[in-house]
Amino acid sequence: MQPSSRPLSHAERELIELVRGEDSKDPFTLVISFSEGHWVVETRSPGLDGAQGAGENFDEAWGRQEPNWS
Repeated sequence: MQPSSRPLSHAERELIELVRGEDSKDPFTLVISFSEGHWVVETRSPGLDGAQGAGENFDEAWGRQEPNWS
């Protein structure tokens, strides 16, 4: 896989900030899945409501995350 020369999207930048967790010591779970042209993003942290979003691309799925009241 060749590295992309295109700039990062806003969603991609937010993902990198979350994964770096510079200010956070709390554990979290991040699930990104892709199947048959459909992306799903889910974030969870113990004691907090999780969020889930879906879309035709990563940016759409990330931007559509809504609280997951499970």
